[in-house]
Amino acid sequence: MKRFCMLVIIAALSACASTPTAPLAQAPRHDAGFKPPTAPVDTTAILKVSPEMQQFLHKEVRLQARQSDKKRGLFDALQRDSKVTLDYDSSITKTAAETFASRSGNCLSLVLMTAAMAHALDLPVHYQQVFLDESWSRVGNLYVSSGHVNIILGTKNSNYSAQMDDFNTLLIDFLPGPVAHKQRSVSLSEARVLAMFLNNRAAELLAQNQIDDAYWHATAALQTEPNFQPAHNTLGVIYRRHGDLALAETVFRQILAAEPKNVITLSNLVETLQTMGKPEEAALQLAALRQIQTYPPFHFLNLGQHAMAQAQYAEARSLFEQEAKRDPYNEETHFWLAQANLRLGDLREASRQLSLARDHSTTPGAQELYGKKLKALMALSQQR
Repeated sequence: MKRFCMLVIIAALSACASTPTAPLAQAPRHDAGFKPPTAPVDTTAILKVSPEMQQFLHKEVRLQARQSDKKRGLFDALQRDSKVTLDYDSSITKTAAETFASRSGNCLSLVLMTAAMAHALDLPVHYQQVFLDESWSRVGNLYVSSGHVNIILGTKNSNYSAQMDDFNTLLIDFLPGPVAHKQRSVSLSEARVLAMFLNNRAAELLAQNQIDDAYWHATAALQTEPNFQPAHNTLGVIYRRHGDLALAETVFRQILAAEPKNVITLSNLVETLQTMGKPEEAALQLAALRQIQTYPPFHFLNLGQHAMAQAQYAEARSLFEQEAKRDPYNEETHFWLAQANLRLGDLREASRQLSLARDHSTTPGAQELYGKKLKALMALSQQR
């Protein structure tokens, strides 16, 4: 994902059909065990159009739409106005209004902002989940799997097919056009997109150790879309962090009853069973997990960090390179590769890896940090 992402437009070429999933059992709730949220979880605010957005629609989009259709007018206005160009920022998933105000957000934030404006213009919208290579990140000991969504403006023709251009629709995505239209995708309901937002917020709050607020966002996600599996998983992790281990085990087993090969849930169940003092059951689940996933996320990165601590820098570099092959876009891996190469005296490769870490970072703070380290390393290189 590019650090500075622009709106791109292509004719929608790939047909999108929803993929049915097995229904999940209703997750157990434990409202009495959690403090009230610090602020009400307001789902209506997610797609709310702010006065600033209304002004933009009135001055820019409706004027543009006089010379073309409304969907083209919306896209052209967003593309033309440099003040609305969005920087990619994964630190928090923002509402439509927050995204417009800050001019930054992740792919879901872009989708929500575009959808809110499209609704205000009475434009049909179609949401899509796009299947890209598996991508992981971590905050402390919380591992997060990331996905990608985009949005189509306009109405598909009745004879729409994947083999023909549909010029009645426009696809808006953070990805470059040639990349976006080639990826396999499935349609999403608006309820599912709202549940994604709430689940993202729950995960972000959990990463900040705001467990009570995380709980209320996860349960709001399940109220919005009861069969949304990631929100079930997030709720299970919240229960585990809160010490409600029996509830966590129940949630994870419910997911696995519908999706026996869900590696994320299997991993969470293994950790829960180990914490509960059930080593035999944990071992059985771990064996099932290893049949599906030989190495967990960050396996080689963790081994490399251990090797670095033992001053085994060549071994560490080799392990980090294996992790980079599995996920070439993870900033943390490139940062550690830079450190290993620096210890081995290869300043050129250390600089290259720091550049990759900066380019693949997804928050402004990380970009600034890597940029400063790269500048210092380049200065050191010039002194030699």
